[in-house]
Amino acid sequence: MFPGTRPPMGPPPFHHRRRPHNPAISILNYFRTSNGEIDLDKVSKTIGTVGQLIHQVDPIIKQVTPFLKGRK
Repeated sequence: MFPGTRPPMGPPPFHHRRRPHNPAISILNYFRTSNGEIDLDKVSKTIGTVGQLIHQVDPIIKQVTPFLKGRK
């Protein structure tokens, strides 16, 4: 071998391999407290925020939908 080069590495050990990303687990972890329990207050506030967002965006979607359907 040449000085300063390393041999190619094999696959990483099993405990270093990346696990498939599961979005449902990530979302649930967002609502967990530091001791692992679900923070119902945070869940409630987030649901309220999503509801407000839908309420604000709904009229825009209703105005844009006929325009998009007419462009087919």
